[in-house]
Amino acid sequence: MARALRIVNTRTVAPVDSADDSIRRYIVHLYTYVPDRRERTHIEVGCFDTEAEGTRCLGDAYLELASRRASGEADSRDRLSMVIKEPGVDEHNRRRRIEERRWHGPHSQGRL
Repeated sequence: MARALRIVNTRTVAPVDSADDSIRRYIVHLYTYVPDRRERTHIEVGCFDTEAEGTRCLGDAYLELASRRASGEADSRDRLSMVIKEPGVDEHNRRRRIEERRWHGPHSQGRL
């Protein structure tokens, strides 16, 4: 049932790696059920280095999702979102998790 959104973009945009922590990234996600994982999770629809392109992708994805809902192909619980990741945030979070494990132990999972 979970089918990837087909976003048609008329302009050519250079691809941006969502794992590139050196730039600001605008990442569009679809929260949907994934049969292979047997759970609902966020699926990356697109990643952009400008807000305008991220917003455009979000709008295109919304229209596609609305169309799929109207035809009965999409679940009513499917949701779209856009996350803005600032440069260095992934590295900061990685270091924070390492520090937490050092202070709380490897099995605490953040619980005090």
